[in-house]
Amino acid sequence: MRSSVREDVPRLKWASFEDNMERVIEAGGGFDGCSSSDVVQVLRQLCETSLERWTETDTVILERASNSIVFSCEVRADVTFVQWRMETSSDGDLKCNPGPHLEALRAEPAFVFGKKGDLEAIEFWGRNGKRQSVNTANCRRKLQLTLSRKVKTDSMSSVDHMPRLKSDPQDHVMANRICFEYDVTSEWSGLRESVPR
Repeated sequence: MRSSVREDVPRLKWASFEDNMERVIEAGGGFDGCSSSDVVQVLRQLCETSLERWTETDTVILERASNSIVFSCEVRADVTFVQWRMETSSDGDLKCNPGPHLEALRAEPAFVFGKKGDLEAIEFWGRNGKRQSVNTANCRRKLQLTLSRKVKTDSMSSVDHMPRLKSDPQDHVMANRICFEYDVTSEWSGLRESVPR
């Protein structure tokens, strides 16, 4: 007997999602006490369960925590949201602790993945206390403009002063930092190596 597959459930290319999620974690410096691949598996389990509970009228956010970080996933019709935030939890079962890049972690990044498993946008708390979003196309355009200008990029200040685009969120400086910390394209690697974080 064949198991029935719900046709209305959003589809996600899991292999691509896992690959890109691991690249996001690695780009952001990882988490102390647990490997990037372990975090990816936790997030996939959360996302799969969120997907199982998905309906056309309801989505479910699922969470799992360590004693200092909460990981979450919410599957929606067209996108999947993955987030982590610093939060004290007395009943957390994971061993993950904040990694080296606390400023980006304090912005409580949320990663928006499309159905193909590609990173499409990153949400964050701006320094003005408002939730904002930068799409990865903006991140890559900023990077290309910076590299083409051969701007000396050897400090976080140089990242802050990357080009401002018309489609940038209000806090474009934090958007620059979020792009720098988390965008998955390999072209960031040279810049990340030259800028102490």
